[in-house]
Amino acid sequence: MEEKLTPTERQSPLRRVLIVAGGFAVFVVAVVVVTVLVSHISGKQTSSQVATVRITPNGFVPATLAVKAGTKVVWTNDDQTLHQITANPFPKGTDLPSLKSQILNNAQDYTYVASASGSFGYHDQLHPTINGTLVVKK
Repeated sequence: MEEKLTPTERQSPLRRVLIVAGGFAVFVVAVVVVTVLVSHISGKQTSSQVATVRITPNGFVPATLAVKAGTKVVWTNDDQTLHQITANPFPKGTDLPSLKSQILNNAQDYTYVASASGSFGYHDQLHPTINGTLVVKK
């Protein structure tokens, strides 16, 4: 007596595994997409932003940077010369004492979280004619 098989049962075991795996892959992709979207939307409200300033042979780029409070500001030394970020006035840096980097070699970064609102001048402690302004808004 011949067995009657449904179309699914007539498929090879490998084909059935591939169909199940394909369905699972679609499910995983959907979960990842939803997770990324939720993280992105909620991240805009809770995580800090990042702004960058390049240190070049010609000075800070941009020379004036406006950010919201809580923003991480990253200075990157894109020059072959050593640099050191320090708040004004030269040489003490007392306008914003927490804004003072270590000496930066080429390709090194300094990160500062802008918390106090206001307009703050800063300079390169090793090259005091290189100046910039950090504007922090609430």
